[in-house]
Amino acid sequence: MRRRLAPHAALTIALGAASAVALPAGVAQADDDQAAEEAAFQASRRQGQAYLRRKMWPMAQLEFAKAKELPGGRKDFRTRFGLAKSCWEQLIVETAVEEARVAVGLADEDKPKERARAEALRDRIEEFFSGVEVVQDKRQKGQVTKGIIHLEVVGGLINRKKKEQFERIRQRFAKTPVELPTGIWLPFGDYKANGAPFSIRQGETAEAVTFLYLPDDARAGYGWWWWVGGGVAVAGVATAAALILAGDADPPEERTVRIGGVDFGEPAPP
Repeated sequence: MRRRLAPHAALTIALGAASAVALPAGVAQADDDQAAEEAAFQASRRQGQAYLRRKMWPMAQLEFAKAKELPGGRKDFRTRFGLAKSCWEQLIVETAVEEARVAVGLADEDKPKERARAEALRDRIEEFFSGVEVVQDKRQKGQVTKGIIHLEVVGGLINRKKKEQFERIRQRFAKTPVELPTGIWLPFGDYKANGAPFSIRQGETAEAVTFLYLPDDARAGYGWWWWVGGGVAVAGVATAAALILAGDADPPEERTVRIGGVDFGEPAPP
């Protein structure tokens, strides 16, 4: 004799069956997403290594940076070392040294050659370079949030290779707007960042408090006092304040300002 289930019992069984079907589907979707992310990570790292072997440094940097942001990338030695190497070859030293230091910590103990490669790159950088933290003067904050940094050598660099390295770094920061604070790594020596002096010494991190400059294409329609910070010019230079109040339509060509005994402005052409 067949027994008939009560309506509520039949409903319970039906809901349980539906849940049993839905759960594996959700798990399967998660597995698919994880597999897709792992495939994307492997593809970016593999492509980065291929570019690295061909010395295509910018493309290698792009792929390793992409791999780093995918799951597992931040803890992967080959990704972090590849990013360090590709940045170093382009003299993006601040990123190269950071990534090399991380790579040293990620090296497999069973693969001593990995650690040796990362340590050699880190030591090579730290033997000849150190950093400066460039900080925005509080009187300009809120007026210019992103701008360029003009670097110049004080007293000159004797070593020819150092001169070439500095020039490449100088050009990058003169063309690429940044936000402050930012770190810059340079060969040992004495420098200025937008007029603010600082010294690079081995094993030390310098600090330079300065003002950002707007790129040339962003200065249209503004007087020279605006891109060094209107508040700064008003507070620091009486003649500049007079120009602002008068609305002078023909500001001076020399884009410099002296504040607190320091000249801020683009370095004179060599």
